[in-house]
Amino acid sequence: MKAEKKEIKRSTKRSWRRRNKFIQRIILNLKQSVVRDPKENERREQETETALEVCREKLGEHPETAATLLFSGINAKRRKERSEAEQKLTEALELFKKLLGKHFMTAECLKAIADLYFFLGRGEAELDKCLAYYAEAIEMFEDLGMSGSKEIVLTLKNFGSYHMRKDNFSEAMSLLTKAERVAEARIRKGSQMESLDKDRIGLFA
Repeated sequence: MKAEKKEIKRSTKRSWRRRNKFIQRIILNLKQSVVRDPKENERREQETETALEVCREKLGEHPETAATLLFSGINAKRRKERSEAEQKLTEALELFKKLLGKHFMTAECLKAIADLYFFLGRGEAELDKCLAYYAEAIEMFEDLGMSGSKEIVLTLKNFGSYHMRKDNFSEAMSLLTKAERVAEARIRKGSQMESLDKDRIGLFA
């Protein structure tokens, strides 16, 4: 029986790795271009910090301040400055919930905090913190009518990765399957729109 369970576990993980690679390729087609020049990244981070200082001084509790805190927190997370990222993202989430309530930016902030605990968490207790944040982010995206959006794809995939790490194979594969369906639908829709645009151009050629 133990040998059978181990084989099921190995088989599930092999399937996960294959499908995970597939969805990563899909995600690359959905994501906007990313600045890869380190100097340009550094310049943008400096601009974000300058903007944050201005927002704190001039605007106080304002959605723009919350958004700048979110971007600054994400930058800190990318640098693996965990404490700074946690402080800024938590502050951003408090402002978003207070000022905007259920909103796209609130859901994005929930996802950013979940990612922080998932990728930079210290031990199982912190890893498990991401569970509630991912679940709340997905629920909010869906409540906002964004269940077919590209923003939800990575959230579903990362939430699935969390469950895979916890050996919750059924839930992990369910989330990955859902992410695949959304991503593939986005690509099909994009192809249809591109084809439609070409047809429109042809009408006026």
